[in-house]
Amino acid sequence: MKQFKYIVIVLLAAFSVTADAQQIPVLDHYIFNPYLYNPARAGESGFGNINLTSRIQWVEMPDAPLTNVISLDMPIKNSNVGIGGMVFSDETHLINNYGAMFTYAYHIPFSDDKSHRLSVGLSAGVLNQRFDYLKANTEVDVDNTLLNETENTVNFDLQAGLNYHYKGLNIGFSVPQVLANSLQYREPANLENVSFGLERHYLVSASYKIQANKDFTVEPLVLARKVSGIPFQVDANVLAGYKETFWLGVGYRSVNSISNASALHASAAVRVRERFNIAYTYETMLDSEARGDLGNSHEITVGYRFGGRTNKEKQYISMLENKIDSIGGQLSILKSDVEEKDVAMNEKVDELSEKVEKGLLDAERLASLQKQVDKNTSDIADLKSNDQAIMAELNAIKEDMSRTKAKLAELEKGGSGSAFFDQMGSIYFDKGSSELNATEKSKLDAIHSNIASQGGRFTLFLSGNASAEGSEQYNMALSMRRANAVKRYLQSKGLNNGSVFLLPYGEEVPAGGVPNTVDKNDRRVDLYITN
Repeated sequence: MKQFKYIVIVLLAAFSVTADAQQIPVLDHYIFNPYLYNPARAGESGFGNINLTSRIQWVEMPDAPLTNVISLDMPIKNSNVGIGGMVFSDETHLINNYGAMFTYAYHIPFSDDKSHRLSVGLSAGVLNQRFDYLKANTEVDVDNTLLNETENTVNFDLQAGLNYHYKGLNIGFSVPQVLANSLQYREPANLENVSFGLERHYLVSASYKIQANKDFTVEPLVLARKVSGIPFQVDANVLAGYKETFWLGVGYRSVNSISNASALHASAAVRVRERFNIAYTYETMLDSEARGDLGNSHEITVGYRFGGRTNKEKQYISMLENKIDSIGGQLSILKSDVEEKDVAMNEKVDELSEKVEKGLLDAERLASLQKQVDKNTSDIADLKSNDQAIMAELNAIKEDMSRTKAKLAELEKGGSGSAFFDQMGSIYFDKGSSELNATEKSKLDAIHSNIASQGGRFTLFLSGNASAEGSEQYNMALSMRRANAVKRYLQSKGLNNGSVFLLPYGEEVPAGGVPNTVDKNDRRVDLYITN
């Protein structure tokens, strides 16, 4: 009777190849997470990615096949290296496969922006295959003790991959189960060794993302599979995206064995706040008889990407850098104006001195000219003083910019969270003033209480604004003073367990959205907080 169990192993192993068409699970969501099938794709996106994928196949079938995969991949900062890891289970009634892989990928850049590159990757891990006789239902009487246990074996395995990327084009090649190991089971009495051979799988993929316009993309994808002794299989997909936040796709999979009909599938995915991803695929077989007997398939992925910079964060940093450049340009013009007036005044003094020496001017005329010289000298001193004040404010803005960039970099590190900002409110000022009145102070008291009640560390951004009455440089300085006034008041109330950053915008962010208009609502400071 013990031989019966090992005959079952052989038959089930053979069935797993002919019926399922291959020994690795068939997944649709490689279109959203290409690392699932190709280790060379680890860390290529510039973000860290955590994805949980679950697929139930043929839902009308008792003990329908169930596949679960948890994957993590991420780039190593300031290098061309990507790493990743994957844990999976593939349960098909009596035969259950469990495994874990670690991945190392290296991306060879051919351009400075790395839009042209070749990536190589290698995954190494273990595979545990288990025959679970506890789930068996037999029509032939057998020794119950034989079906009251499991047989399993553990083996080491490798997966290798290549990927060529040029702008929107990706061409990949990967080989799961590189070693093609033979899984050995215990040897029973009077029976030769029982083994299950793993077959190499050869996967070739190609995709090209077409930017239809600034909002829409269209991406055709093709994946071809080849396993020894099994018909060549092709997946063809088209994925349409909108603003990198929403996708719809359709696909077709060809027949890969006698018992596995061709299938159509439809997919949808959404990205929330540029960090969280949710994808779903519905698959149905084209053969009506197979569809009626086995049912349809469902696949869902929930993911989160961390680190890197989202588009919103990149735009935010770019706006601040442009603001610094603009203020620097205005300061340069002011310095040049002061220098020109200084040179002209020196020339005028020299001219007057020369005329006095020649006796061409009387004392009264000389006194009048000297008075004008003194006034001009005072004007130059005022300009230089104003120059120094603007320089001091510029340095303060630059220092605050450095702190802001440092904080954003800290928020982008893996495990530290994402840079999500909540607006706490707005504080308003009188025309040309940076003084807080009693009403606005009471609003700040409420905001202080709200922040203090939340507890823990926080980061507060004070966005200063001004209406369009004054010059650009005056409004920029005024918005800085207003933001600083709010900061000083909050600190006077004891709000010292967080970081506060000043962001002067001048007249560049009008409340009504129309530039160069005078609106009292522009004389404000907006408060944003992130924990």
